[in-house]
Amino acid sequence: MVMPTRILAALTSRWPDRPVHGLARILKKRSTILLYGSACCLALSVCNPFHSAQAADREDADARATRIASSLLKQMTLQEKLNLIRGTEEPAAHNDGEAGYLPGVKRLNVPALRMADGPPGLLLSKPSVAEVATMGVAATFDPKLAFDNGVLIADEANRLNIDVVLQPFINIDRDITYSRAYNTFGEDPTLTSMIGAAEIRGIQSRNVMADAKHFIGYDTDGQHVFIDEQPLHEIYLAPFEAAINAHVASIMCAYNMINGPYACANRALMDHVLRDELGFKGFVVSDWGAVHDNLGLMAGLDMEMPGHLNPANPFAGIIPAYYDNTPPPHHVPPPDFDAMHRIFEGTIPEEPQPEPVKWDVLFPVNHQFRNLEGSKKPLIDVPGSCF
Repeated sequence: MVMPTRILAALTSRWPDRPVHGLARILKKRSTILLYGSACCLALSVCNPFHSAQAADREDADARATRIASSLLKQMTLQEKLNLIRGTEEPAAHNDGEAGYLPGVKRLNVPALRMADGPPGLLLSKPSVAEVATMGVAATFDPKLAFDNGVLIADEANRLNIDVVLQPFINIDRDITYSRAYNTFGEDPTLTSMIGAAEIRGIQSRNVMADAKHFIGYDTDGQHVFIDEQPLHEIYLAPFEAAINAHVASIMCAYNMINGPYACANRALMDHVLRDELGFKGFVVSDWGAVHDNLGLMAGLDMEMPGHLNPANPFAGIIPAYYDNTPPPHHVPPPDFDAMHRIFEGTIPEEPQPEPVKWDVLFPVNHQFRNLEGSKKPLIDVPGSCF
């Protein structure tokens, strides 16, 4: 049995002022697990910016990109491949508080990749344009304005040296108690599809990658989400199908469990529905801390975020890096729940004090943590593995 894993990456005419002239989306079906297979450059894939080009032209560009990616991958060490499928922290001298960072491969002129959170706009330590709230964009019912909003997001990304913008947020506002409902385009799947796809086209018209999120069922604060086939396709998948038709470069898998498994390890949805049924050919990145083991590699997950964190980072104790090959024994720093309290539980003085968050219940210590090096056996057995 072949375990599909798609690896994507390559050079084109993007970023002419950088050592690598650019990165174009290529679609290379996976034939083995990501790390110990033939290629690991997916993180550098990007949607073809020339959306008006004929399909044949895109296929030619993809074929060329595939050849370049294959050539690069043959020259990479295992550690260099790992550095392209799981994040790390950017050195402090250049760190702008971006959500995600990949160091690239300097000796092969593969540039670093920087990701900024949103919506709306870009969330960094540097000032950026305060943009219209997502609900406000949806309320225009105007795809042209949504496209223009995407252009503005991309122009800010280019100004701030950001390669991937982690938006649009195309989940459905079906639960009035959902704490992130304000990030959505509302409750209507048709409107969300139309506005989300237009924004993606606007973003990628400026050679910035868009990342549509969150796949799937992240429409509630509940952890265990169950959705039947008909509403799954008619309501929740519809905006993602529209995003794929808009050639979105990347899709983010969600925190929640969906019909049993965690979303980032749900092969039935990520491989069979997202890739085979909907035809998605970009890369799947995890939400930050949504990876719970390394078996997502065989379920359709391409990139782990945030990846390696400095032990002093308050999140280091609750978000270990699974896509890693550090030899055992593995040590996860103790969770800093005091820092979590200070970061997330502050209130305005005149507001009533909420109930304290039970951080130790939300994030129990993972005594069974195993990275790739600690889990060789189940990965070695995958046909085609070159571990």
